[in-house]
Amino acid sequence: MKATLKKLSSLFILFLFMAASSFSQQLAADSLLQELKKILVAPTTDSIKFENADRFSQDILHAHPSLAIDFANGALNYIEHTEFSHETKLNLLACFTVFDGDAYSAWESDNTKKIAAYLEAEKLYHQAGNTFQYANMHRLIGRLYYLQGNHERGYQYLAETKKIADSTGDKRILCKMYWMLEDFSDQEGNYEQALGYQNKILSLSQELKDTVSIAKTYQNLGDLYSSLKDFAKAAQYFELAIPWLTIINDSGGMAWNFRMMGMNYSRQHQSPQALTYFNKSLAIDLRLNGVWGIEEDYRCISNEYDTLKNYKQSLSYYRMYATLHDSGIRKFYTVRSADMEAKYETEKKDDKIMLLDKEEKLQQAKAEKQKLLNNYYVFVFILVAIIAIVVFYRYRVRVKQKQEAERARISRDLHDDIGATLGSISIYSEVAKKKSTTNGKEMNAVLEKIGDSSREMVEKMSDIVWAVNPKNDNAAQLFLRMKNFAALMLTPQKIHFTFETNSIEINQLKLGMQQRKNIFLIYKEAIHNIVKYSHARNVSVRFLLNGNNIHFEIADDGKGFDDSSAVAYNGNGIPNMKERAEEIRAQFEIVSMANRGTQIRLKVPV
Repeated sequence: MKATLKKLSSLFILFLFMAASSFSQQLAADSLLQELKKILVAPTTDSIKFENADRFSQDILHAHPSLAIDFANGALNYIEHTEFSHETKLNLLACFTVFDGDAYSAWESDNTKKIAAYLEAEKLYHQAGNTFQYANMHRLIGRLYYLQGNHERGYQYLAETKKIADSTGDKRILCKMYWMLEDFSDQEGNYEQALGYQNKILSLSQELKDTVSIAKTYQNLGDLYSSLKDFAKAAQYFELAIPWLTIINDSGGMAWNFRMMGMNYSRQHQSPQALTYFNKSLAIDLRLNGVWGIEEDYRCISNEYDTLKNYKQSLSYYRMYATLHDSGIRKFYTVRSADMEAKYETEKKDDKIMLLDKEEKLQQAKAEKQKLLNNYYVFVFILVAIIAIVVFYRYRVRVKQKQEAERARISRDLHDDIGATLGSISIYSEVAKKKSTTNGKEMNAVLEKIGDSSREMVEKMSDIVWAVNPKNDNAAQLFLRMKNFAALMLTPQKIHFTFETNSIEINQLKLGMQQRKNIFLIYKEAIHNIVKYSHARNVSVRFLLNGNNIHFEIADDGKGFDDSSAVAYNGNGIPNMKERAEEIRAQFEIVSMANRGTQIRLKVPV
């Protein structure tokens, strides 16, 4: 029993820690979101806001990848519900849709969500009229398809990117597109074709005076010529890259350039020259603490010493390479000198003596830690039990309050609708008694009113029963009832009607009783008004789910009305519709002009 309780307690503590960790992560994401809001409300131009927001999001993706998804969702929600110019909102939504795809891609090997996000961003950039970013997204989508193995589709997207670049005359787009084609050709081993693309990039980069692109192009040309074993040309282009790398102050690029120059000499079996450049690269990487570069430098130097049959030096550099490569903690490594092994031998005996002392202290520390942990378990268990009791009590109170409110609402509806109708039937029955001995026609008119009132009561009761039934708690049932009611009311009047909906989303949407009831009663009032007053021949109904809102619209081609005659048009109908819309926090709008029909629009948050 004690063992079982201990296991349960441990599991409960684990759950608590996980919940606390999740809560902490959400707080961190919210904090980053507040920083983004400061960027977006800053008194700068829209283009600068966009650039700063994009740069900020990329920093988060690299520095805080675990927070990226929560941050992306928060950013998209904030932008969607904040006032920006139409163009800025579309650009920002596109930017963070891309970021959302990148965030998921960082955690999942499958690029399906990333491609979907990029396609959505491409559409938003197109709507914003941002041709450069639209073309750039087209290019990046092509790369994703290519990496998935769908080379044909990847090349197709790049061909379309070129058409956009040609039509706009934007050489930046063309340059980026050629970079992608060069990368594809390089991966396929088609170095001659890759050279052709690099020369086009160099020409465009010089026209655009893009110093970064010029430096990178010279480096890539050197690498390609080295792969083609034209070592002289390779060396020439690597040398050309050096002054440009100096201009742009790219130390990392300079280290890579020296490493590739060493590789070029290594392929010619000129190990001394190769070692000269590998050591230049290593010196820069050590200064930059560039772990990957240092690792590669060690490996290349080890290989060259092995070629020179200097096995001692080769082994020394290989050990440094292996230590760095296998450590898994590259950020905090320290470079080990050649005498480390000797120092280790002299210090080994002292370590054994110290180890015994440390073991004794460790056992004492473990005992103290276990005692504190046990006390902590008891405290947390009691605290969580108290919180659970309070939460459960508050939950029961809220449930009871909701039930009482619902009972009161149903009672009010029954009293208002059914009570009023039954009262009318009672009055009409008394009148019928009096008329039964006098006038047959008046008697028939009264009986007809009784029948109408009875049918109205049945209809209202049907509406209440339908609204209360939990089986109808979805938009699909609401849409079906609307269609049936339209057929019942409009077909006998020879009024043609159409319905439009995005059925897949609607079928999955859940609606509460209040929402269904008020939406349907607004719709019902609108249909009654069309039949009674509009003289319309055509009616269209749109019921669409867009994001977190239902967009509902009823339009007719009837005689319409102007504002001055709105009350005469349907008495209390319009105020009733507005009141029902307010009950479900919906936006209500009615637009009408004499002889130009009427439109009723409803935007319902879900």
